[in-house]
Amino acid sequence: MGLAQYDLVDTHLAVIDVDGIIYQYVHELAKVAAYVLDRPVERFVSATRWDFFLDWGLTLEDYLELVEVGVAEYGFLARGEPYANSVEGWRKLREAGVRIHLATHCPGRSAQEARVAWLTGWGFDYDEIDFGEDKSSVARAGLDAGLVVWALEDAPKNYLALVGAGARCYLRDHPYNQDILADRVLDVDDFANRVLDGMS
Repeated sequence: MGLAQYDLVDTHLAVIDVDGIIYQYVHELAKVAAYVLDRPVERFVSATRWDFFLDWGLTLEDYLELVEVGVAEYGFLARGEPYANSVEGWRKLREAGVRIHLATHCPGRSAQEARVAWLTGWGFDYDEIDFGEDKSSVARAGLDAGLVVWALEDAPKNYLALVGAGARCYLRDHPYNQDILADRVLDVDDFANRVLDGMS
């Protein structure tokens, strides 16, 4: 986990996802889908459920292949603008001394390299990054080190796992995650304001 350097007293740690939080994953993948499948981009933009690719007429295998082709040939994960207010919220967290540990499920070396390049290009500096599925283990490691752990997620199952681990977690509000009761925020700036309020 790489949390040894976080063994500090009264330190706040934010465990933050990337896709659906700062990176407009569905929007950017829709551009790839429109080009590869030769259909209007409007056909692919919205995501009203977690398995949004089913609404696109894709199987899970089709979706995974589309992501792979997108990363390899079309710059998916390496280009595109962040969600509004992401840079501003990030800056607030950093200026307040909050340590940031990115926890983003991103399998494959090419995808991970693209992800890091995009983050660097937009100035999203962080202390650590994990690409695995188990985000709650990052929160538990921070809590075990005596830190106050905040988290920002968009997937319902990850939100519940982070809350279960003891993190002060918020769910970024999206149409595809309305099926659970959760502490919600509108964007990264809203999350940053909640963290700063909790630090005071």
